[in-house]
Order: sequence, then C-alpha cells, then structure tokens
Amino acid sequence: MLSNSNARNPGFKIGILAALPLEAHAIRGIFDRIDGEDAETDAARPCIKAPMDMNSYTTGKIANHRVFLAHMPGMGKVNAAATAAGIQASFTELKLVLIVGICGGVPQAQDQILLGDVVISKNIVPAENAIFHPYGPVPEITEQPQFGRPTWVVRSLLAKLEDQKTDLEKITCRYLDRLLQKPGFAQSRYPGEKEDQLFRPDYIHKHRNPHDCDCVQPGKSCTVAKHSSCDQLGCEPAYLIPRGRDESTQTLMLHFGSVASGDQVIKSGQHRDKIAQTKEVIAFEMEGAGAWDYLPCLIVKGVCDYADSHKNKKWQRHAAAAAAACARAVLDLYENSIEQDEELTPLQQRSVSQSRVLCYDELMGLNQQAHLQIESAEEKATIKSMRSGPTLFDRLPCISEAVYNHYDRQHDPLCLEGTRTAVLIDIYAWSDSQNSNMIYWLTGWAGIGKSTIARTVAYTWGAQGRLGATFFFDEVPGGGKRSAREFITTIAYQLASEFPVLMSFISEAMVKDPNICIKSLGDQCQKLILRPISRARFAFHGLPIVLIVDALDNCETSEIGIVIRLLGDISSAGVRVFISSRMTPTIAFHRRSEHDGRFQAFELQDISQEIIDQDISLFFQQELQQLNTNWEQGDSFDGLLTEPVVTSSGR
Repeated sequence: MLSNSNARNPGFKIGILAALPLEAHAIRGIFDRIDGEDAETDAARPCIKAPMDMNSYTTGKIANHRVFLAHMPGMGKVNAAATAAGIQASFTELKLVLIVGICGGVPQAQDQILLGDVVISKNIVPAENAIFHPYGPVPEITEQPQFGRPTWVVRSLLAKLEDQKTDLEKITCRYLDRLLQKPGFAQSRYPGEKEDQLFRPDYIHKHRNPHDCDCVQPGKSCTVAKHSSCDQLGCEPAYLIPRGRDESTQTLMLHFGSVASGDQVIKSGQHRDKIAQTKEVIAFEMEGAGAWDYLPCLIVKGVCDYADSHKNKKWQRHAAAAAAACARAVLDLYENSIEQDEELTPLQQRSVSQSRVLCYDELMGLNQQAHLQIESAEEKATIKSMRSGPTLFDRLPCISEAVYNHYDRQHDPLCLEGTRTAVLIDIYAWSDSQNSNMIYWLTGWAGIGKSTIARTVAYTWGAQGRLGATFFFDEVPGGGKRSAREFITTIAYQLASEFPVLMSFISEAMVKDPNICIKSLGDQCQKLILRPISRARFAFHGLPIVLIVDALDNCETSEIGIVIRLLGDISSAGVRVFISSRMTPTIAFHRRSEHDGRFQAFELQDISQEIIDQDISLFFQQELQQLNTNWEQGDSFDGLLTEPVVTSSGR
C-alpha cells in the first residue's frame, strides 16, 4: 500500500480459512486469546467488515500476531473464492493466509505419508473436470491451466520452514499435545495405528457377499456400502498394504510438496495414483483453488484418509487438530515485521513513504514485459515474438463501437442539465457509498432513456478517473442482437488502456495462455479481469472503479445468463457494476437466480408523471432554442410546448 490512510483493519496481517466446523473448532483452540471471550480483552480493535463482505470471522491473537479466522459457508473452491473476495475487501494489509483443515494423502509419495501427518503446500495444481469415484475405467488426465507461483512472502516463509523442518515437527507435536488436553478435544485424540489402513488401489470398498447386494458385480456401486465401515462389509485384511513407522518415530511428520485442488472429493485409489503420478502431488484438497490467485496462501492440512473408496471420518478430528497445531507452529516461526513502520519517527516514515512511491513509479514506467515471470524457454520465445510482433492492443479483440465515447457516438445525447435528477442523484449516491450493493440495475421500457443515462454517468465517472470500461449492447446492423463473444476482451482492452498496472498483468495472462481469447467467457474473465484486478489491488485507492453495461437485453438471449453471472463475479472483485436493460423474462430469471436481490434497483417507469413532464419540457426548450428560427421578440415557447409534452408523455 502506498498509504495507510484508506487501510481497513490495519492490525490484521494474517488470516486463517476453515471450510468445516470441525476445522474451525481446532483452529480456535490454538488462539492465545479470542476477542470478546474475556471481559478483560480490552482494547483489542474490532474487525470492521467492508459493505460487500458477507463472511463471519473470529478474531484474536496468536503469538505476536493479530489473526482472523474466516468461517467458510462450506467446502469447495466456489465458497473459497467468495470468502477470499470478502477478505480482500475487509483486510487491506494482509500478508499471509493459512488454509487449514483436512485433506486426502497420497500414500506412495517419496516420503511415506500416514494418517495424521500434515501436508504443507509448495504450490497447487488443478484437479478438475471429473468425478473420481472407484467404479469404471480410469480416464486419462488432461492438461489444465496452472496456478501462479506463491507470493514472495509465502515463498520466503516456505524456504525457512523446509530448512527448519525438524524443529517445526517438534513444535507441532508440542502444540498438538497441548491442544488435545483442552476441554472439547477428547474426540480429536490419536485413533491408533490399527485404524490406519491402506488397501490396494484396485480393491474397492463394497459388499463382498452377493446375497447382500449386487454391487459385488464389476462397475456396480451401492449407497449402503459407501456409508458402511470396512468391518461391516468384510473388507479383507489380505489386501492391506503393510506400512508404519519405527516406534522411535511414531509421531506425526510434515510433508512439503504440490497439492491438487478441485471441487470433487477423490474416492478412488486408482484415480489417486494416476493423478499423483501425472501431476506429482502428495495430497488432495478442495479450497486452495478458489483462494490461491486472490490471497497470499499457504495450505496446511492434516491427512485424514488416503483418497480411496475406503475413506471414512475416523481420522478427521485428529487430522484437523494436527493441522491447527502445525499452523500455530508456522506462525511461531513467521516473523512479524508489521509494526515496524509504526515505530519509526515521522521523518523516517516520510522517507519510507517517498521510497515506496519512487519504487512504484519506476515499476509503472517499465515496459510491460518486465513484469512477466518467465519460467520456461517456451515463454521466453513467446515474449520475444510478442516484442517484435503485434502489441497487446493488436492481440486483444475489442468491439470499439461498444465503448461509450466511440467516434460514432459523439452526437449521442446526454441528460440535459436539470433533467433526470432523481435517478442521477440515486446513481451517484450508490457509486460513492461505502455501504451499498456493488451492482446497480437500471430498468425501464424501450426508448425511456436508459442509454442516455448510461452515457451521462459514463462521462462523469470517466472525468473522475473511476471508469474502468463500458459495453453498450447496441443492435447490430440489420436489427439483430449482439453476441457476447468479445464482451470480456473488450472490457479487458479498456482496463489495460486506463490502468497501466493492469496492462502488465493482462499481458502476462496472454503470454501464459496465448489462446485465452478464444476460450470460454468464464476462463477469459478469470484470467483477463479477475486475476489482474486482484493482483493490482495495491495500486487502487479511494472509491472503486466502475464498469457500465448498457442495453443488456440486446445481448444474444442464450448468452445473457453467463454475462449476468460474470458481472456478479466482477463485482465480487471490488468493481462496481452499473447495468441498464429492459426487464425481459430472460433477464428477470437470471437476475433472480444469480443475484437474488443483492443489487440496487431503479425502475424508470416509476418516476412520477409530473417529473416526466418537466423533463420533457426542458428537452423541447433546449431543442427549440437551438433552432435557427426568427421569432418575434417577446414570443414565448410555453404555449407551443403543451401539446408535445402531452403527446410525448403518453397521456
């Protein structure tokens, strides 16, 4: 941050995410103090949530750190991404986020992983597009987009943790022992070595007796079997793989490596081994993929199963406790350098601030390619060809006539002074408020003036330097509806034009994925808009930027739903979104299903008739006064205007 004047919750530099209540319970156990639990908890500054932040938090102190725990509404990357968006809005000086909980381990990893061990992510890889159940053939693992590298802070911390792995394991075991002695953690104790059972990957958890169920047949599944224990089904010990550690090393171990993250629970030993071999991962989890590109994340998760069909919940509470203890140990080794700026003299603080500004200005002045992280020979070759070839703006498709100030729009009208005052006041109040919804939806009949209002606010926000992009869904020549095919790229083009810091990140995305402009709108939005905005958030201060989408009802009907959903995603990234449209059945359906009232609405047809008449009178006065007509001195337009006003108002 260049300045702390707009910082929200500046005391919080560290956060923890938990997807399940049992994970959150374990994490609360490692806090030295939880705000509000003790009348003597004093002077702790409360957490102040941003208007768009729907998360629930527990705040307190761990070691020397002020820490918040974000309680996710459920598992999976969608919940993680939504939680991350709220965190970004509420905690503007965040340095480190630990995603703490349980995961499935890969037993055949180089270092033997047992249940109750803890995995720490060096990076994550996607595990998507398949339901990994144990029935049927194992599919080929296809290439998928990769996530970016961890932040500098996280990479530096990882290097220290790996170097001090032995000490970290000892500290983790010490905190785990303390945690298990606390009230409410009896069920979190070590289940015992006999409960740590690993079956052969091809030995499926199912009924063994054909008289019990026909799931004994190849490819058959059974709901009863899925919820039964190995003892109940008679899973044979002969298929167990012998493992374990020497008694001298029977404590938990920590494992550093790549973690696969996706929305599906892995319940197949064969799928597990195939993915582990292909992607070189040591564990599977479900939240990292949603938060990784938005927050400075480190995944710390306890192994509760082997990601096969025999998985059960016996180890979940112990694994969650082990992960929480490890998270506490990590924070013990993480130096808190946050308060140093506050201890500097005013002269020193001014010097630091000036240095930051100079550094920032220098970075912004570099060629956009200097920001790219070159990780392979292929990327180097791509960048070389880009430098000698078309620029970013040549390679990013843009529908220029969709932009509010395009040459062909220069004669399009704006709201006359003194007209549309009610709706304009409402819109500007929404854009400047810190407590309003992030989406404003203006609706009205055809020809009622929605586009004129959209152009007016576009010019206002453009002059303020707050306008990020516009897209006017005008009818295409011939009267057809406009496709959203280049909707995202047109917005990205404008964002790159207006904000140089975004240009560098958008360029980087196009280098890493040269075909991004022909991929799905969802992929385009993620890589060309959401990630760049997230990474560049340190450069934006004051009021948020605004995106304007006009005449959404002129979008191809089959594409309206995805556009509305993506606008919701963009608003969750901290961008205010202004939409105007007629209220068609398609728009009404998708608005209700995607946003469910989480927007501010204004219906133009609800404006009183008296105000409409006044606006129309002002319009005609303006138009008539511009006519080069010889009127006799003393003549008035008042009588001439009565009939046009009546006719135009529809009475």
